[in-house]
Amino acid sequence: MAVIEHFFSSYQDALAQCGAGYEDGDIPAVVGRKTVAILPMLRQMLLDPDPLAVSLMSVLTAAGGANPVKVLDVGGGCGYHFFALRALLPELAVIWHVVETKAMTAQARSLFDVDGLRFFSEIEDALAPFGGTADLVHSSSTIQYVPQPEDLVDQLVAVAARHLLIARFPIFDGPRIVGLQASRLADNGPGPAPEGTPDKLVHYPVTFCNKDDIAARLLRTYDITGQFASPSSNYRVGGSAATGASFLLRRRA
Repeated sequence: MAVIEHFFSSYQDALAQCGAGYEDGDIPAVVGRKTVAILPMLRQMLLDPDPLAVSLMSVLTAAGGANPVKVLDVGGGCGYHFFALRALLPELAVIWHVVETKAMTAQARSLFDVDGLRFFSEIEDALAPFGGTADLVHSSSTIQYVPQPEDLVDQLVAVAARHLLIARFPIFDGPRIVGLQASRLADNGPGPAPEGTPDKLVHYPVTFCNKDDIAARLLRTYDITGQFASPSSNYRVGGSAATGASFLLRRRA
């Protein structure tokens, strides 16, 4: 559980205490290195069920009406979820477009040239090859880390995908607040860090939005079809708890 004890009036004020934050070039380098290292483990089916299980369910749900399944993965790092899905279901046709920071996008493109997987730094660019929409919008542990989480939720809804997965998101009852999160560099990305991976303490802003505000933005056009506990996104926010959860939603016709 991440413990958040320092709070700020805005994302920008928090970022000023973080150095580069998520734009730190060491983060994509480590995420890329860990993604490369975990691929042999996927072939041995050594998979982390949180959040892979709900990601798998979301793709299979979308596959009910699409072939191939077009997935927009916002905040998908170096494509771990695509690789895990392909290891489990190699026969399922999926086109997976990841949207990430410019630094992460450049790192991922330098490491992976794989059929069905592409990387972009803008949502619009990732959607263009899909004709402007997708079968599934997939976002795992991302919304709380962007400068304007509410705007990103609105963007994801505006894609008008039939299915939407919001995974590893903290459910917060209080008023909107911005905190400072610290983690080890080597803890970023999937799986264990390979020997020799550099490590240091990194900081980045994290925003806790009131759950009712986020729910209102989603439920205008979507219905919740599944709700799952996501302990990896549990936080202690001052004296309060924010419980991690994942939501699978279906757009109303």
